[in-house]
Amino acid sequence: MSGFDFRKMAADAKAAMEERKGERESAPNKVKAERESYVSLAAKPLIEGILPLLEKASKDFAEEGIHSSILTVFGSEGHAEQDPMVKFQCKGPPNEDNVASLEARPIFFTSNGSRIRLGVGDHRFSRNADRIIAEDKTGNIESLVRIGLERAIEFYMEEYEKDRSKNGGNRNGAL
Repeated sequence: MSGFDFRKMAADAKAAMEERKGERESAPNKVKAERESYVSLAAKPLIEGILPLLEKASKDFAEEGIHSSILTVFGSEGHAEQDPMVKFQCKGPPNEDNVASLEARPIFFTSNGSRIRLGVGDHRFSRNADRIIAEDKTGNIESLVRIGLERAIEFYMEEYEKDRSKNGGNRNGAL
């Protein structure tokens, strides 16, 4: 008989197949863990720097009659490949159906962990920034937020004026 160990050969092939199967099954988990780590790092400047300023601005704007909304998207299922994002949008006061009477174009802050970008939407229903207008790599978050909020107010005033001229100068409670 020959010196081949056919049982060992079969066992080795089976073990190699099981190892490849394990690697294939663990690959998605590894990718998911890497993505979660990236999102956590990238979202940190938004959570610690941008959000507190936007929340304060939202409260202060409301006291002046300008309502707003803040939406955060930090790597959810529908946005898995997107950098963490915060959307800020000025709105008119809610009507009797609790729907904003007018909505301005939104501003967006996105982060990849090393820089924060400020973008704007081209229309009031924008889900992501259509154009990037500024970015910060130095940690000067307050300046970036100021620029963004100035733009958000400008967009609101544009919508307010359009709405006023359309409704003959009458505006239910806004400003």
